[in-house]
Amino acid sequence: MSQMDYNEIVGQIQGASLFDVYRMRCALDHILEDPERLAELRHSLIPGRDATYFNWKDNRLVEVTILELKQTRVLVREKDSEKRYTIPMPWVNLGDLDIDLKPRQTGTGLSRSELSVGDQVGFRDRQNIARYGEVIRLNPRTATLRVDGRYKWRVGYGFLFRVVNGQHAHRKLVIDVEAIDSRTQDRESPASP
Repeated sequence: MSQMDYNEIVGQIQGASLFDVYRMRCALDHILEDPERLAELRHSLIPGRDATYFNWKDNRLVEVTILELKQTRVLVREKDSEKRYTIPMPWVNLGDLDIDLKPRQTGTGLSRSELSVGDQVGFRDRQNIARYGEVIRLNPRTATLRVDGRYKWRVGYGFLFRVVNGQHAHRKLVIDVEAIDSRTQDRESPASP
């Protein structure tokens, strides 16, 4: 099976009515609960195997180890935190598939689907001072950021920009900033990494 182009699918759904999106969700739910497909997936899952799963709340892949198979769920242990919990089988990404949505080419700021918890971003405050921080939570209309390692800011997605080179050093956030203004960027050139 070939990998799906999430950007194309989301692009097509953007113009659909909410009823159409709801109807699509119902159809997808039936596919996700299909006993034959779950049985096929179950045969691919092996306790002790490393995998990733898509955490929809943080909008990112999480590295886990599969511990035990349940009827329709999988007991996993997170590699970073050692937390143990169960997730639905279809959430497991065995094929190491690329799940990122690429940045939009028009408009300003970022969208929620372009961000993940842990991303380094920047914004300008009301005094037009550039602030930089780490995304710690994705809310419906804003991202919660940790700025300067201690302050929390809630910033609308439209005000955020990516920080290209960011790193942590001795518990202080050190950021080398290169802001890319999508309004002046050549539309023909490929997006920078």
